[in-house]
Amino acid sequence: MGLDGYAESSAIWLSFKTILQKWKKHCSTLHSLATQIMGMERCDKARINMPQDTFLAVRITIESKIMEELHNLAEDIQEMETEQQSLSALLSRVTARCQHFLEQNNKQVAEFQQLQTIYSMNNHIIILIAMMKVPLHKAQIDHFQSLQDFKQINVLTKPIENEVEKIFNLTENQ
Repeated sequence: MGLDGYAESSAIWLSFKTILQKWKKHCSTLHSLATQIMGMERCDKARINMPQDTFLAVRITIESKIMEELHNLAEDIQEMETEQQSLSALLSRVTARCQHFLEQNNKQVAEFQQLQTIYSMNNHIIILIAMMKVPLHKAQIDHFQSLQDFKQINVLTKPIENEVEKIFNLTENQ
């Protein structure tokens, strides 16, 4: 296997990062849409003149976009889980290879470092996905605070993302 474990885990991380960027874009759009609806409701409560049919048409359009963004976020999670499963499969292969080396009393091979690195990346990615699922499960189209939580989750997951990036950078130097 040699350093292929590093190359494969790096490819998985780069793919995961691309999906993560899509996730962040969808979160930002969702937050913006929720803010727009809350602004419209404030105008309505303040009795700012807006024809009711216009208000309803705009609200329906925005709610439709919210549903679309929630669907996009669910798809992003599925893609992230697919990448994590690929990383788990790689982890299993590297683990089996390390077990083989241990059985032969060969403890001086690069696969042991790969095992530790891939294991760490996998665990961090599992945590990222789990954290991102929370606002997705709590989201309700008529509860705008739950939609605004998507912006906060990106702040909360940033330190974990940074840790995976550090691990990735270490593999690049191997």
